[in-house]
Amino acid sequence: MILVAALAAGLLAYGTARALLPPALFLLTQGGLVRRNYRGDELATGAGIVIPLASLAPWGLFLLIPAGGEGESRFSAPTALWIALLFGMALLGLLDDALGNRETRGLKGHLRALLSGRPTTGSFKALFGGALGLVGGLWLHGPTLAGLVGGLLIALFANAMNLLDVRPGRALKGALVSFILGTGAAWQHPGAWAGASIVHAAAPIGAACALWRPDHKGTLMLGDTGANVLGAAAGIVWASAPFSWQVLVVALLLLMHLYAERRSLSALIESVPLLSRLDRWGR
Repeated sequence: MILVAALAAGLLAYGTARALLPPALFLLTQGGLVRRNYRGDELATGAGIVIPLASLAPWGLFLLIPAGGEGESRFSAPTALWIALLFGMALLGLLDDALGNRETRGLKGHLRALLSGRPTTGSFKALFGGALGLVGGLWLHGPTLAGLVGGLLIALFANAMNLLDVRPGRALKGALVSFILGTGAAWQHPGAWAGASIVHAAAPIGAACALWRPDHKGTLMLGDTGANVLGAAAGIVWASAPFSWQVLVVALLLLMHLYAERRSLSALIESVPLLSRLDRWGR
């Protein structure tokens, strides 16, 4: 039943995103939200805003599914969590896409700028993205160690997708792999949130698939808007996995962030033949 519901949510979000993408790109371009990509081409950025918007279609339908008793939807609490977190992350990403500069880089650089009295959109994204992640972890697990670890997962996954989103399609592939692995991990957990997380995450993943071809072909950019949303979605799914798995993934994400502060992830990916082949697939 969970897989059927997830498939239906993904397909509905996919169709909605396909319909929303052309007018969204028109508005972004007309509004001047255009940046140069790594090849120097000027493209509309922030196109990832389509992902949470399209996800509203299946999430809204979830609220109509009665749970019995007083008639309250069985999905009321998880749907509220997903809407709050993903739209909050999208807002922070859109702020960075619209107003951010690219002179300050890395978490260390943004935090150093903030402490010196020069706040950046990146520092706002780091601080409030972390706060949103913590809220999500506490919502899932309460004021416990699991809540703190879950919050770290959500925040770190959101920024990890930002780190990947420097080449066409890379963040989409990273989110899809994270979702597949996270779904397998959450499936092993008997917790009440696991099934709901899998079903709800299918919506942003399905919507993101509607952007697969144009993102890989370099005709638009997801921007921090889309990367934040996809990372947070993967983080919520992983926060529903067994606790030992969550701790392991947090450690791996921290290592990824530490590496990215000192070296280039793109250079690493290009130096490993399998990763390079996967990275170029679809372009």
